[in-house]
Amino acid sequence: PRSTLFPYTTLFRSKQNFPFMAPFPKEWYMAMGMVKLACYNTYKKFSDAVVKKYGDSNQLISLIPAHIAEAMAGAAEEMKQGLHFDHFIVPAISGGAGTSINMNINEIIANRALEKLGYNPGKYDFVDPIEHANIFQSTNDVVPTALKVALLKMLTELETSINQSRSRFESLEKEHRNSMRIGYTEMQEAVPTTFGRLFSTYHGALSRDWWRVSKAWERIKMVNPGGSAIGTGITAPRYFI
Repeated sequence: PRSTLFPYTTLFRSKQNFPFMAPFPKEWYMAMGMVKLACYNTYKKFSDAVVKKYGDSNQLISLIPAHIAEAMAGAAEEMKQGLHFDHFIVPAISGGAGTSINMNINEIIANRALEKLGYNPGKYDFVDPIEHANIFQSTNDVVPTALKVALLKMLTELETSINQSRSRFESLEKEHRNSMRIGYTEMQEAVPTTFGRLFSTYHGALSRDWWRVSKAWERIKMVNPGGSAIGTGITAPRYFI
């Protein structure tokens, strides 16, 4: 059955196009909310700057009404917290560079914003999923950025776990420096060694893992909102970029 948040939507066509139902990671979904919220907050600052420069009667730049931008920011904040995830119907594995992913997010935001403004979902004459929710964005910049944001958070958690394990093995290495054991090769008893040396090798392996994780964290920090479709930023104002 169709969700009440999507009475008029192309997403059901997307679901038919990509029937493989690999679940979409909730961490990625929440990161999409975070990226959208950053875009809306930046847009609101841009809008304020336009009004400050040209006045309320500005005829040069068409702006989204402030109450709509505020409602979309509120919807994105809820998404960032993991709310409305049951309305995300596109599978994790889908084609089109993530267009259906971005549109599903845009429609959740647009419809939730409509609810906040007192309208029924689907009244896209008031809040449009593309013209409003996707303002100065592209699938090609927000979707990979959200994936990086999700990975940054998960890598941070992984690094913490690795360091806790490293610390424990370091303690065990010191505690059992002289505790003897038999070393095995080919699953047969070979020569004597110590548990301290065994725990030292685990500590060394985890140290290398920590280094790899920290390098991965550094190398994915570059993100591209404002680049729009192909990275040139041709459809976004410099202020937004």
